[in-house]
Amino acid sequence: MPGSENLSSVDQKAFLGVEFLTWLYFQSETRGGAIYLPNKGDCRVEFERFVCMEQGEGPQMDVLVCRGLQSRLAEVRAGLLEGKKISSAHLRIAFEDEEFSLTLFGRTLDFSGLRFKGKKAIEADNDEEGLSREAEVLERAYLLTQAVEVMERLFALFLEKRLESQAWEAERRSFRAWLFKKGD
Repeated sequence: MPGSENLSSVDQKAFLGVEFLTWLYFQSETRGGAIYLPNKGDCRVEFERFVCMEQGEGPQMDVLVCRGLQSRLAEVRAGLLEGKKISSAHLRIAFEDEEFSLTLFGRTLDFSGLRFKGKKAIEADNDEEGLSREAEVLERAYLLTQAVEVMERLFALFLEKRLESQAWEAERRSFRAWLFKKGD
């Protein structure tokens, strides 16, 4: 089948996106949501509404969905303790003067439901508001590029640590210490 080698390649690397979401959750929980992006500044990441966790493959896959306004739920930590990893989640991200929310899917790093705080849907064009609508569209395009850039920088920060064995081992030790810490 043409293109099946690309799908196979995506499947082989899907674990990176799942590890990224799990790492991002750990970072947001241990640093009060603040994550420093080199050469860019602080970014605030919060997991909200839901966190979907998985363990295993195929028919043996075990899925846990945690819901709530603040997904700092005991269920997420319990799932992590069982060896589950975060496969998708709804995130709220604040950076500089902008704030946006989205659902991120770990296996493909796709996102959906991108919303910007304080921005309403673009309304149908009419003669009186033609320029206003064009300005709204341009603003949305700018905000979209900003949101993608923030997500790319977060993923690059993760990859920098993930691909350097000593840095990744230090992250894993910190993660385990946080995970097994009582009374948090």
